[in-house]
Amino acid sequence: MVISRFMGRRRLHRTWVWPGILLTTLITGPVTANPQGDRSDRPFSVSVPTAASLLLQRAQRLTQLRIPYLFGGNDNAGMDCSRSVQRLYQDLGIVLPRNSDRQATHLARQGRLWRVAPSETERAIFQRLRPGDLVFWTRSDPNRISHVMVFINADAAGICLWGARGRGKTGMTGSGVDFFGYRPGSSGKLVAYGRPGI
Repeated sequence: MVISRFMGRRRLHRTWVWPGILLTTLITGPVTANPQGDRSDRPFSVSVPTAASLLLQRAQRLTQLRIPYLFGGNDNAGMDCSRSVQRLYQDLGIVLPRNSDRQATHLARQGRLWRVAPSETERAIFQRLRPGDLVFWTRSDPNRISHVMVFINADAAGICLWGARGRGKTGMTGSGVDFFGYRPGSSGKLVAYGRPGI
C-alpha cells in the first residue's frame, strides 16, 4: 500500500506501510515507531539500498504474522532470536545454521564476521553497519555467542534492529518477532557483527 502523505507535509512514492515502521527503498526520511513498542517516542530514518530492500520486505511479512518469542521455537507458534534470523535469510535462499553461535562461526569461516574491539562504543559500531548485517552478543559466558539480531538502521534518534526478543519484550507492533528500538547494553555485550552477503 502506498501512502500519499507523510509527517503531514511531504508526498512520497514507492513507500510501503509496515506495522509500526515506514520503509522507502530510495527515499530517506524520518520514520515514527508504533506507540506500543520500545522507545516508541524515538523516530528512525531508514535509507535502504536496493539489495537490502527485499530482506526488509520479508522481515515486514514475518512481523505481520505476530509470531511470539519462544526459546527453541521453530515455527509460527513461536521462535527465538537465531531461528527468526535463520528463517528470514532462508526465505531469500541464504542458508544459515540454527543457533546464534553457529551462525557467527559460519560467517567467520566465510570471512564475513568482524570482532568488536573492547574499546569501541556500540554507537560507533552501529554507524558502520549495513541494513541486513547480523549483530551478535554474549551474556554470562564471554566466549559463547548467546544472542543475534538483524541491523536495520542507526541515526541520531536511535538504533533499530529486527529479530526475536524474549522475557516479555515486545517490539514496535507488540510482537515477539519484530522491529525493536535498541538500548545499549540491553542484550548483553556486543562482541561481533557479520554480513551474510545480501
